[in-house]
Amino acid sequence: MCIRDSYMIDTNWWNKWKAFTTNKDKKVSPPGPIYNVPLVNLSIEYEVELGRAAGISKPLDDWKKMSLKPHLVEGQDYIFVGEKVWKYLQSLYKGWPEIRLQVVGDTYQPGFEKGSPDLSPFRLTILEEVDAKRPALSSGILVSKKANMTLLKKIIADKLDMKISGMSCKYFDPGTKNTKFVKAGSSSIEENNIHNNSEIIVNSLTEGGSSRSSNAPSAASGQKKRQKNMLGRKRRRAQQSTQVIQIGI
Repeated sequence: MCIRDSYMIDTNWWNKWKAFTTNKDKKVSPPGPIYNVPLVNLSIEYEVELGRAAGISKPLDDWKKMSLKPHLVEGQDYIFVGEKVWKYLQSLYKGWPEIRLQVVGDTYQPGFEKGSPDLSPFRLTILEEVDAKRPALSSGILVSKKANMTLLKKIIADKLDMKISGMSCKYFDPGTKNTKFVKAGSSSIEENNIHNNSEIIVNSLTEGGSSRSSNAPSAASGQKKRQKNMLGRKRRRAQQSTQVIQIGI
C-alpha cells in the first residue's frame, strides 16, 4: 500500500497568493495567513473564539471541534498541494486550519501521484492519559479510512508530539466488544473496526509518564551519566594510586 499526504488550501487565499507572487509592479498586498476556515464547519466553541477578535491566539487544529464541509469542489473551493509546498507556505505565512488528507493506493501505479485524497476521512478522538490524578487530554485528528495501522500511529504521534516507540494506543472494537491495541501493520483502520468518531486512548510507555519528543536528557539518563562519570573518577584515582606505589618501590 502506498500513501502520501496532500494538504487543502482555500482557493480565495491561493488566488491572492498567486496574484501577489506574479505581480511585477509589486502593487498587490501579501495574502496574509493561510485561511482555510471556509472549508470547514466549526463548533460553537470555535465560532465564539473567532468572533472575539480579528485573529486568534492559537491555531484551529482540533478536529473534534470541526469537520470538513461536504460537497467541496476541487478547483472551485480548494486546491491540493504536497507536503513540501504546505510546509514552505506555512513557514512564510502561518495560518489554519491544517487540512491534511491522505492519498491511498494499493500499488505504486503511474497515476498514484495524481490520485485524489480521501474526501470523507474519519474523525478520531485522541485521549492522552497523563496520569491517574488528571483527566485525559483530548483532541481530534483526520485519518483516511483506507490508511493502515502504521500510518495511524504516526499521525497520532505527530499530533501529540510524541515518539511512536514511547506510546501505546488502544481502542474499543465494537465487533468483538474488546479493547485492542493499535499495532503497526498494513491492514486498514477500517478492517480493524476503527470507525468514524472512534476514540483512541494513548498511554506513555516511558518512565515519568512522558514520551514527548525532546533533545533534553531525561532524569534517568542524567543519573546514569553521573554514575558513569563517578565510576570513571574512581578508576582514575585507583590507577594513580597504583602508579605511586610502583614508583615508591
